[in-house]
Amino acid sequence: MTVVHGVFDPVTGEQIRKAVAAETNRLFHADGGRAKGSDVRTPEQRRADAVAAMLTGASRPGGCPPVRNQVLLTATVADGAIVDGRLPDGRPLPDAIVERLACGSDLYALLLSQAGDPLWMGRRVRLATDAQWRSLIARDGGCVICSADPSRCEAHHVVAWQPPGAGPTDITNLVLLCGHHHHLVQGLGWRLVRATDGWELQPP
Repeated sequence: MTVVHGVFDPVTGEQIRKAVAAETNRLFHADGGRAKGSDVRTPEQRRADAVAAMLTGASRPGGCPPVRNQVLLTATVADGAIVDGRLPDGRPLPDAIVERLACGSDLYALLLSQAGDPLWMGRRVRLATDAQWRSLIARDGGCVICSADPSRCEAHHVVAWQPPGAGPTDITNLVLLCGHHHHLVQGLGWRLVRATDGWELQPP
């Protein structure tokens, strides 16, 4: 067996982690997803295969849609300066790295005002915009029920967009749910309710 070990700076490490998570998720669906994915190979085997495919340049099958796996930098704008740069898990970044990323990077930067102004789209659109998606990653971190990685999540309307709910596509009406929990809510009638310390699902 070959063991691969590496130590990376926080930004590079986050890029690698997100890329591996996205490729692992693609393999999970290629194996049959929740229906039979666990029968094909274990999560550990799938993750190792994902790393191998990325390192060896194995081609992706045609027609596979891109996965939202942007690496996100959150920061605050105060007095015209970008300060308090952090990765989504809260790890702080030196000001020098924040300045470098602000000049141009494949990382997406979400700049929050000191008041934390949300993004509101009303009912003009049904699907969350890319900017809202990045805001959801910064706020929720992953599935609000099981903390699954954002690459496995979808933006869910707390109050359904379709009538009779007619909920808006506003950041305050959106949460991240993994595919499994999203199916419980939209397909099996479970209710997503706010609890004292977050969110919880209630059976029908």
